Amino acid sequence: MPNRDVVFVSHANPEDNVFARWSSLKLAGFGYRVWSDVTKLLGGEDFWQEIEPIIRDSTVKFLYVLSRTSNHKEGVLRELAVADAVRKTNSEIKDFIIPLRIADLPHSAINIEVGRLNVIEFSDSWAMGLKQLCRRLEFDKVPRSASDGLDFVRKWWEAAYAADGGVSNISEPHYSNWCSLRLPDRIYRYSMIGLVESEPKWPFPTKWHERRLTTFAPRPDVELGRVSLQIRQVEALDLSSFLTEDNGRHRDNRNIVLAMLAEAWEAFVSSKGLKRFDLASRRPAFYFDAETLPNSSVSFRSIRDTSTRRSLRGYKTRKSGERRHWHFAVSAWPAVHPRPMLQIRTHVLFSDDGRVIWSSPEAMHRARRSQCKNWWNDDWRDRLLATMSWLASGESTFALPLAVASVSSVVDARPVEFLCPVKWAHSRFPGHALTPTGVMA
Repeated sequence: MPNRDVVFVSHANPEDNVFARWSSLKLAGFGYRVWSDVTKLLGGEDFWQEIEPIIRDSTVKFLYVLSRTSNHKEGVLRELAVADAVRKTNSEIKDFIIPLRIADLPHSAINIEVGRLNVIEFSDSWAMGLKQLCRRLEFDKVPRSASDGLDFVRKWWEAAYAADGGVSNISEPHYSNWCSLRLPDRIYRYSMIGLVESEPKWPFPTKWHERRLTTFAPRPDVELGRVSLQIRQVEALDLSSFLTEDNGRHRDNRNIVLAMLAEAWEAFVSSKGLKRFDLASRRPAFYFDAETLPNSSVSFRSIRDTSTRRSLRGYKTRKSGERRHWHFAVSAWPAVHPRPMLQIRTHVLFSDDGRVIWSSPEAMHRARRSQCKNWWNDDWRDRLLATMSWLASGESTFALPLAVASVSSVVDARPVEFLCPVKWAHSRFPGHALTPTGVMA
């Protein structure tokens, strides 16, 4: 029998290129000699000119990437036919063909050539699928050289994406998840007298401490909700001075403002119909459901200033036939330094009925890895843009009420844009979204 040491990755090109490249580089990093048409040979000299001799003479494992496209694509099926002929004529090769399912295909839809083989499941988690695949390769004693694997990957990456050919002196925009907000010029501190059994409540953000009320609301608004209390004194403070007081209280003052902005945000998004879900961090996230968003997609202006749409909720049919509903969600972290802003965090939540979010963080994590594994920077960025546009009703700004009617904080619906002076030619998506510490993944 010829010396077989190649792990061959067969997939639909270009539809499944992302998975094929990822899995090929991962396996090569573990020391396996891998061949796929997106990387060619990893782990030695690439001296072959035709695919068929590779499969017939040198392949030890034929990995068939099973997807809705590859299941019917002519080129992939030809490779599969050659591999099946090798399997039939070389009975000493155990488990020669290994299907890797990356889509939730029902068993009845799988090609008859692989329908009777044991499938390794990647549709729920690429990481878990890779772990199971490596166990199979190790159990079958597929040869590898772990010491050279990472070096092969490095050399391939340098050849495919040469740094000196990738950077150009062309500026490129990058969108953040920071939405600028404009605060009122003044904040008020009220000293109260009177008897109260519990903390008074007003229909706008306030901070109550030791009979002193801090709020952005002017006196007429505070008078409406004081009940048995009387206002003894009012201080109208310049907000910038309040936030930078050098008497040791500036941090407390800043926290007061941040808490009131968070309260205003939660009241605003709730008034728009978004549903609340408390994350594991106890910070609330607000999500779309069918009641809030009967049409699952939202129209907005893209980074190229064209009208487009993105789905903010949907469902995936599982192998059991049941639907798993997903809901795009946002949470906000107010900040006043280095500039007043809302830092918008994005989340994806899941439910069985399109309404009640799962209570298990572990189940949510597994579902998120499955649902969002192919969401690239533009998917997250555009869904963020769509959400903010929806909150603003298509306008450029929206207001967070800080008093009954007269005072609010105005929020820009469009996130802050940064301009990078150079551009990486191999960047998959121009204008991708950034978090404060890097690219939004």
